[in-house]
Amino acid sequence: MPFPQRIGPTLLTNSLATIFTANRPVIVTSLLIANTSASAVTVLVSLVPVGGTSAASNRIIPDLSVLANDVLKRDLDVVMNAGDTLQALASVTNVIKITGTYGDEKKVLRG
Repeated sequence: MPFPQRIGPTLLTNSLATIFTANRPVIVTSLLIANTSASAVTVLVSLVPVGGTSAASNRIIPDLSVLANDVLKRDLDVVMNAGDTLQALASVTNVIKITGTYGDEKKVLRG
């Protein structure tokens, strides 16, 4: 099994931001979402095709509520092509930290 590479960590705001851009075909294998606040916070993550925009049709994590002082892990098998982006936002600024892992598409699929 190939050694995964890291996405982030990125501190989210309440404005949509790119947290990762694929520079070649890759598979996103996990995302960790940590809430450091004393209240629940909603997070969304989209896989946006090159040249596209974030929309309900490309959400891979839609409106996920992360409880106060909690960490959620989402295991994924999401293929990204070169130029695709992961974009995310939180309902509260500077309390959600997101990180993840990805691997080379060919190595992951053959591994």
